[in-house]
Amino acid sequence: QEIEFDKAKIGQKKKTEFRRIPVPLHRYTPLRSNWETILKTLVKHMKLLVRMNTRRRAVEIKTTKEVRDQGVIQKAADFLKAFMLGFELQDAVAILRLEDLHIQTFEIKDVKILRNDHLPRCIGRICGEKGKTKNAIENATRTRIVVAD
Repeated sequence: QEIEFDKAKIGQKKKTEFRRIPVPLHRYTPLRSNWETILKTLVKHMKLLVRMNTRRRAVEIKTTKEVRDQGVIQKAADFLKAFMLGFELQDAVAILRLEDLHIQTFEIKDVKILRNDHLPRCIGRICGEKGKTKNAIENATRTRIVVAD
């Protein structure tokens, strides 16, 4: 027995994709102050629908019919996650523009087990006096670092 499939239709409706990115309480003010820039970037350039769901404390993004590449929504989600983690807006926008950029997060406890006063001291060593060590690491490795709780 042969199974027959329907012919693929050109111009078939694409399934709309949806992502919800939670907003931490400490990132509400930066989000509010940069909201217009974020909207312009995602709506005009990426052709996505964006809204802030205040009940769920999340930014919701959805694809439109104008979106040709389905990877756009994932890039936009990564962009918003980077901003919510504490990256500056320019650094987060770089995720949208460059292909080989990605975010990686870890806790210091995953690298080395530290307890009591040793953990804040370790964080202080990474940051350095007035951020000098952190900036040196960023420049040498061509990365961006956010030190957060």
